[in-house]
This record gives sequence, structure tokens and C-alpha cells, in this order.
Amino acid sequence: MYDHFKREANRLKCDYWEIRIEKTNSTSFDLENGEFEIHKNYYEGLGIRVLNKGSWGFASVNQIDKSSFDEALKHALRLSKIKSRDKKEVYKYKKQKYKEKQNNKNIDINKWTKKLYNLEKLMKHKNIVSTGFVLLNKDTYFTFMNSENSLIEQNDTFSYCGPKTIGKKGKIIQSWVDRQGKLGYLENLKNLDSMAINAKKKVLDLLKAKPCPKGKQTVVLDPHMVGVFCHEAVGHASEADIVSKGDSILEKYIGKQIGNPNITIIDSPYEKNGFGNIKYDDEGVKAEKVILINKGKVKSFMHSRETAKKFNQKPTGNARASNYFSSPIVRMRNTVMLPGNQSKKDIFDIKNGIYLKGMKGGQVKTLDGTFMFAAKEGFIIKNGEIKEQVRDVSISSDILTTLQNVEAIGKDYNPTGVGFCGKGGQSIRAGDGGPHIRIKNILLG
Repeated sequence: MYDHFKREANRLKCDYWEIRIEKTNSTSFDLENGEFEIHKNYYEGLGIRVLNKGSWGFASVNQIDKSSFDEALKHALRLSKIKSRDKKEVYKYKKQKYKEKQNNKNIDINKWTKKLYNLEKLMKHKNIVSTGFVLLNKDTYFTFMNSENSLIEQNDTFSYCGPKTIGKKGKIIQSWVDRQGKLGYLENLKNLDSMAINAKKKVLDLLKAKPCPKGKQTVVLDPHMVGVFCHEAVGHASEADIVSKGDSILEKYIGKQIGNPNITIIDSPYEKNGFGNIKYDDEGVKAEKVILINKGKVKSFMHSRETAKKFNQKPTGNARASNYFSSPIVRMRNTVMLPGNQSKKDIFDIKNGIYLKGMKGGQVKTLDGTFMFAAKEGFIIKNGEIKEQVRDVSISSDILTTLQNVEAIGKDYNPTGVGFCGKGGQSIRAGDGGPHIRIKNILLG
């Protein structure tokens, strides 16, 4: 059948074509306030993208057979004849051959159902008004082929879990959400009992905490907050499709010093236990490390084939699609700040400040670089020691000011942040992380 796909696509005599074939099994368990849901899904399909005389055409079908393929191919070709405003080109890449044996493991429904009920019991308390726990396994086998005679067959299997609690004491309401993600099956998730117990403890601690003081202060960020800053503030502004549209503040700073010379931020396709690890992207490009900020200077951007051609660079393996019915766009893998050389004691060696741990939410504007992030936890720092907890902690600033105001970078390193990044209506798994860092004059809200 794949020979048929290749033969028919080659008949088009177009600039470039690619076919992505996907077979996915997913199982999710969702327990919230005693209400339990299980969802088991299987789907398959293929997407075809054609570059014809400078214009893209894309079509997808939810069946993998010759007749469905032929119809989708015709539709993609028709769409490619609708001329785009700008002529598109792609970087021609060397042929790739890679094959993994398809993962095929059944999820034990009874085992994980029982486990989930027990986990929720661990989160019960008189001051907790809502509890929940989610478990997810997604197991996908991808086949990629293109006009360069590449053939890549690889697995993408990951598991995810997360407890959530909401507590109330008087008029104070606080919430806690945690997450863990691993490549592979549910058995790779660790310490689930501890996560559930911790979710209860954390929300009860937050109910007792005082509001965070406001105004400009020196702050210490833990590796998870650092990772989110790297992903949201620096990473999105370093995606070449955003840069090419004029929507990134970093566009005019390529090669220029914008921050502390000890800061290096990379986007890596492989980190130990990295949730964003990949081997090949969805354009058949072998994933490579990209140095975004090198010793405080803007070094490079993340590229797809199209942006690589536009910028006269090589593709970096950052073109990713969330499924077969979406076109690949520039996306991150594991976006991290590399460690410095200062001890944790050095990082906290300040008279007054706030320690921020974990990421609760936020927003970034890549055009002007402004951002606002809310932390899961905050603690007062007094004379180098971590003191009482505070709640409702958020910081706001801009990318350039923040990178310039980084005072200290720890030699610890944790690249295990877990996230699902949204862009262009698509969501993909991604990792982040870094060391502890200290930043002066950042606004607490």
C-alpha cells in the first residue's frame, strides 16, 4: 500500500510532498469528586501536504487505504493551486531511513481504576471541597514518507497524571494542581501516592498562608518557574515562524547581548527524563539541539523546513504536528536554561526577597516581550533563609529586562518540567526546566 502512496504522489511532479500516517490508542481515567470516567479511543488516518509552484495544499482522511489516499491527494493538489500571497519554498533535506518496532501494550483497566480510587481517598480532608485525579496514556505509531525517499517509522508513547485539590477556609479559597509526565506507559509514572498526599498538604498550607507583598523585589525562581520562563517568554519568541511574521521582540537582537553573560538557553530534543524528547520531527528532519541564547546573546531560532529556507539556515527538527489532520508548525521540544556555577546557598544569599516555586498560569506577548506568570507557591526570604509561606504570588516584567536583571544562576539542574503547549489550535507535549536563579527588581502582583 505504501508503494501505491509513493507512486501516486510522485506522479504529481510537484516541488515537494510528504505523507504522515498515524495509528493511535489512548486511554484516560478521570476521577473527580467520586465521579469516574474511562475513555478508550483508537483512531487512524493520514495527512498529505503538497508544495506545488510555491503554494501549499493539505488534506487528511481518517482511513488508511488506497481509495481514501487517492481522494485526499487530489484534494491537496487542488488546494495547492490556490496561489498564496508569498511563494513558499522548503529546505531540501537528505534522505532519512529509520524504523522502530511498534509498541503494543494493553492498559490494565481494573488495576488503574482501583489505583485511582485509592489515590483520591488520600486527598480527602474537611477543608478540601473538591478532589480529582487524571491518568492518561497515549500510544501512537507514526509513518512518514516524502518526495526525498525518506521513510521513518517511530513510536510516540507517553503517560501523564495529575492530582488537583480545591480547599476552602472561611472566605479563602485555594487550589493545587500537580503533574507528572513520562515517555512510555503508565507504569513509568512514579510516587503517585506521594503526589496525592502532597496535593492535600499543599492546598491546606496555602489556606494558612498570608497574601504575598506587592511591589518590586528580588526573587528566586525554582527550576520549574525558570523552565516556564524559558518556554513561554524566550521559546515562543524564538520560533522562526513567529519571528518571520514580525511578531517577536527578539528579531532585531540576533547576535546581540541582551542578558547576563552566564545565561544560556537551549531547545533540546533529548534531556534525561525530558517530556519533550523526540528523534525526528513531523517533516522527517532529525531533531537537533538549538542554542537560543548563548552567554546572554541571541544566538539562533527554531526552524521548520520552510522557515529554514527563508532564513537561509538548516532545519532544526522543530516542525511538529499534534495529529495527522494538522500541518506541522514550528514547536519546542525541551526548552531549558543551562546551569551556572553558584550553590543554592549563594542563590538565596540576600537580605529580603521572595522564593517562587512551580507554575500556576500566565501569559506572554512575544511582540513586546511582556509577560505575567503566577506561581504555585511563594515563600519569604530573610537573611538567606526561607521563612513563612505566602499565597497568590505573581510576577510581571519583560524578556529583555528580566534577562539583564538575572543576578545568580545555580549549578543545580532539573529539566523534567511537563507541559502541553498550545499554538495554532494544536497541542503537543513539551518539556522545560533549568537551575535555581535569582532576579532583581521584578514586580510582584
